[in-house]
Amino acid sequence: MPWARSLTENVVANLSPSSITGVGASFTGKVNDLPTPSVVLLGIGAFSVTLLVLLLMAVRVDRRAKAEAALPLLREVGIHMLLNRPLNYGVLERLGENITWWRDRTVGELTRVGASEYHISRFRDLGTLEMNVLGETEAHAHARSVAATHLHRLEQAITALGIK
Repeated sequence: MPWARSLTENVVANLSPSSITGVGASFTGKVNDLPTPSVVLLGIGAFSVTLLVLLLMAVRVDRRAKAEAALPLLREVGIHMLLNRPLNYGVLERLGENITWWRDRTVGELTRVGASEYHISRFRDLGTLEMNVLGETEAHAHARSVAATHLHRLEQAITALGIK
């Protein structure tokens, strides 16, 4: 997982490349005999645009790093709080609500991390259940099978993304 830096650290890290770009633009303006105020504005503009672009790229990497960290945690939530949850922990309807919340949150994280549409749609829209799990009642077994199939497909997406 890439190291997620704070905004201040990103600004400091991107000052050098932005400064070099600004100086290069100023030098180009001076070589082409532009007036001094134009050279200064050209250098400041190039510096600002470069810094802005580099910071936007850093924010995107930071969002991906957070999503990569969230996916294994969501997998653990699915295993321990949905799949291995006893029926007496709550009514079956509450288990269904929790599965829906977990599925929607996981789809959001898969989208943020840049998973392919294939993996996102396979995870979101089950179609057929690949896993058959026993439960205390027939409805409980079905809910656990839904959770198990979601987990199986989440594992496939995590593997395809190369997240450990």
